[in-house]
Amino acid sequence: MRKSFRNLISVVLTCLSLSTLSLSALLVVEVSPERGANARDLPQLERASRLVKEAITLDDNQPEKAIALLKQALQIYSQVNKSVDEFVLEELGGLYLQIGQYQRAIDAYEKIVNLSRQNKYRFLEQQALNELGYAYMLSDNCPRAIEIYQQALAIDNPELSPIENNFTSLSDMGTCYEHLGQYQKALEFHQQALAIAKINNGSNNGSINESINGNIDIKNSLIGMAEAYTGLGEYPKANEFFNLALASKERLTDGNDRAKIGLGNVYKKLGKVELAIDLYQQAFDIARQNNIKEGEINALNVLGNTYLELGQYQKAVESFLKTVEIVKRTHHYRGFLTALNGLGKAYEKLGQYNLSRAYFQASLAFKMQSSDRD
Repeated sequence: MRKSFRNLISVVLTCLSLSTLSLSALLVVEVSPERGANARDLPQLERASRLVKEAITLDDNQPEKAIALLKQALQIYSQVNKSVDEFVLEELGGLYLQIGQYQRAIDAYEKIVNLSRQNKYRFLEQQALNELGYAYMLSDNCPRAIEIYQQALAIDNPELSPIENNFTSLSDMGTCYEHLGQYQKALEFHQQALAIAKINNGSNNGSINESINGNIDIKNSLIGMAEAYTGLGEYPKANEFFNLALASKERLTDGNDRAKIGLGNVYKKLGKVELAIDLYQQAFDIARQNNIKEGEINALNVLGNTYLELGQYQKAVESFLKTVEIVKRTHHYRGFLTALNGLGKAYEKLGQYNLSRAYFQASLAFKMQSSDRD
């Protein structure tokens, strides 16, 4: 998941195991007496605490088991200490995103938003809105995601810095407009996000080369701008900004796989397909070296689609099958639908119609599962 309340959860669970202290006290928020825990609840709270801690250690490799544990904990907390619900739901939402069950993630984040509003947790409300927008974006509902991000931007919390208030919302809105093909709007939002990232980094008066200096938010903004320039057909500008992002590689490798893919897309648009393929392979290698499963999957899928475009269908199959293998091994399902559809198309072109049909059916089944509710 992109953001996590894990550190806070650990503090909360420890406190709940040792005393009758509720999360409300930690957040210095006035809460009605019935939300607190009492001595009779301690055995149940300790059990829920163990379930959540176990889930947190499992979620990367065994998300389904982690989800089952969190559901058990949530049931206990909802009965004896509702003030922890928001944080357990956040973990649950992140796991649902990991395994591609976007509607269930949306349901979890909507509950957090509602609970946060009821209890006037403004910081949590804003973070939950950003996560909710992200879930809608991943489910290909960018218009709804943009509405949610606008709600997050409307929250004026003086306790937060500008980047905490606005960066994520602006950056993700830029990505949404890219998905919608509105590249000029995408560029404008990424530029706004970059300005905030530079202010937060204390480098708003410096050059981009000076200010990037290991700052991931600045780097991601540069990549977002480069992607928007690519969509606008301004390839020299796109090339410039992708290379600016990559110039920080000695200090910061995060995002280099995404930048390499973007640079490859520019060269493919310019007809330099072999160079593009080399950059996609570099992106895969970077992601693998840094254990970025989503990056590995993205690089393999873009390689597979490029081989489809070139009529090299067996190579496309090999790339997409590698994606499927990563998904099976790691349970990171983002990009899985792309691979299944790609395999359906490639096997159809190879005349292997039974395999083609099987992968298209698997794609449809996965898409239906993504919209399932608990």
